[in-house]
Amino acid sequence: MTKLINSNELLNIIKAQVTTDANLKNQDRKAYIYLAKGGYSTYKIGFSINPEQRVRSFNTGSYHDNILLEKIDVSGLVEHLEDKTINVMGIVYKKRKREWVKIPAIDSKIVKAQFRFIVKNLVNQIRKNVRVKVKMENKVLEKYNIKPKVINAQTTVALSK
Repeated sequence: MTKLINSNELLNIIKAQVTTDANLKNQDRKAYIYLAKGGYSTYKIGFSINPEQRVRSFNTGSYHDNILLEKIDVSGLVEHLEDKTINVMGIVYKKRKREWVKIPAIDSKIVKAQFRFIVKNLVNQIRKNVRVKVKMENKVLEKYNIKPKVINAQTTVALSK
């Protein structure tokens, strides 16, 4: 039987995973972070421009129908979010690549809700860390009369629904 983690414990894990160094190089890149269900209590967490097509490609040569459970529209921080979400979500399934996690004996609706919760809170933590970092950099720049940086609106991540 798997013990569910309460939301406070989950938030502490999320805070430990997020750094202040967000990958903002691809901030104009439109993509999705997604959760797909495979067989034997395995779930795929990945990013793609077209998650539906990506999940269909998993079904080629697969014994199980992989199902897209959730996709969240994000920009810029997709790769960063994918890795951190995998670290928080569950046990990495050793027989498959790193993007597959094993979450035994839990209803997929609960896994989907947990995925949304984790992504939302990772995004909020990244936003907070980026704002703090820019604010600290701006204080230093002001001392030398250099124009401060403006936080780009595209560094924020849009959560649908």
